[in-house]
Amino acid sequence: MNRMVNIDVDRHVGRHFSRDFSRDFSRDRFNMSEASVFLKCLLLITACLGLVACSDDSEPAPAGDSSTGEPIVPITSEPNPNPNPNPNPNPNPNPNPNPNPNPNPNPNPNPNPNPNPNPNPNPNPNPNPNPNPNPNPNPNPNPDPNPDDVVNLDDPEQCNVATQNQWAYNNMLDYYLFYDQVPIVDPGSFDSPEALVRAVRFEERDTFSHVTDAAASSLQFDEGREFGLGFLWGYDEDDVPRLARVTRSSPFGLAGFERGDILVSVDGVAWDELTLDVAFTDKVIGSPDAPGNAEWVLRKRDTNELIELSITAAEYDINTVLSSLLLSNITFNGNSFPGTVGYLAFSRFLNTSIDELDNSFRSFRNAGITELVLDMRYNRGGRIVVAELLTSLIGGESKAGQLMLEYRYNDKYPQNNFTLSFLDGVGDLGLSRVIVLTGPNTASASEIVIAGLQPYMDVVTMGTTTSGKSYVQRGRDRCGRRLNAVEAEGYNAANETVFGGIPARCLAFDDLGSDFGVSAGAAEGMLDSALQYLVADICNVPTTIAQQRSGAGANWQGVYEPGGALR
Repeated sequence: MNRMVNIDVDRHVGRHFSRDFSRDFSRDRFNMSEASVFLKCLLLITACLGLVACSDDSEPAPAGDSSTGEPIVPITSEPNPNPNPNPNPNPNPNPNPNPNPNPNPNPNPNPNPNPNPNPNPNPNPNPNPNPNPNPNPNPNPNPDPNPDDVVNLDDPEQCNVATQNQWAYNNMLDYYLFYDQVPIVDPGSFDSPEALVRAVRFEERDTFSHVTDAAASSLQFDEGREFGLGFLWGYDEDDVPRLARVTRSSPFGLAGFERGDILVSVDGVAWDELTLDVAFTDKVIGSPDAPGNAEWVLRKRDTNELIELSITAAEYDINTVLSSLLLSNITFNGNSFPGTVGYLAFSRFLNTSIDELDNSFRSFRNAGITELVLDMRYNRGGRIVVAELLTSLIGGESKAGQLMLEYRYNDKYPQNNFTLSFLDGVGDLGLSRVIVLTGPNTASASEIVIAGLQPYMDVVTMGTTTSGKSYVQRGRDRCGRRLNAVEAEGYNAANETVFGGIPARCLAFDDLGSDFGVSAGAAEGMLDSALQYLVADICNVPTTIAQQRSGAGANWQGVYEPGGALR
């Protein structure tokens, strides 16, 4: 691979962090002294409403294990042949995405709130297609007839499986976006509410609704902490299992492991011979009350040295900004880029992300960057209010008040429709373009950022097609479990959803053998592709074969996360 040369890097923007292998049990003018107070108030409101845009491509793992705030699949040692569950390669073939055979399949009584196909829909200072000037007049959009606060947790009848199953089923027939597609079943025939939700959700459009552990979900999204080992992994282009990301404060991070290190064995069993199932997860991760422990052997990326350590799972802080850099004096094949490029690798949208984002964007503004590369290849979502903030920071305060996305509920709850808009007081980078590094693990809140910006600026997606989760959900709690059923679908200012995934304009693959950003004067592969695009206008246009190769997981098996998840 041709690499960039003579890249000057200013690393003072932010520390280089990475994250995950955890477990869920089941503004200059952007003055943060003022703006962050406002945003944190929004976060408190949003936390009360529980609006989350996070994603996974499949169902929870066996025995009720699930990833932090997101559904997960059972661990297997086989690559997932279809990381994007939607068989439709067209991310939005129809502005009315509900496949209900009913002649009025759109849960919104107004089936086309924005009939103008003009992708620049903002001649009007109020481009919101919703004729209701108050899209969310009800400050509590919870239509749940059985809120958790009326459950007597000391009454075994309130928390037995039959009662929880009935509660979950009632909700799926009520506020669930595709309630009219839920089959008639006997709730008592299922072993758990998790199993019931998997069975009744509308798989043609929804592989995301799930039941998870309420406490662990709150720990992640609200407090920015989780329990586990703190890494993700994947196969590189030579089918070598490598760490894809490591959280500095996690057990793996504190042990000195980093992205690119090779997984060799666990307790004497070669990595590729392991059965990565719930039993394995119980052994190596365990629980906060009984942390797992194992003997791990890894080979260091740069020195090829074998390291053997006994590692015990623990709770740790999540740092959502993995890397934040200023890049200048960039040259390639005799071409040079005259300005300064900001690079931001961002992993999750948590309540704790606001200060991290403020630090990075303050440095970007002070440096006067002329281009931005936003790396969200592993970002599966989180709080939508943080997505609204990040989109606003990139778009700039000149767009304040303009429509970002509108979320539409089913036809029982149109009064709960709400909008996201560009925020004021966030400063303005003056960007006309942003490059976003994407992949199958770019989902939900990450897709909000991309879709929200697309009608207003040139968004160059580089990598592979995103996950395609166009929904938000608000967790409903009962007896320590949290039901996350999709309840509203988002449409941007061009009346487009991200269902089916956002395709990459330029093809690029994850370079697991290199650290994020720039090391020893060479950029990591996906960042390198972005810099080549900026310097020499080089874009590897995806072909059907290339996209299928990526979609089949040839270079990426998935991420191994809470509860032993393979996404």
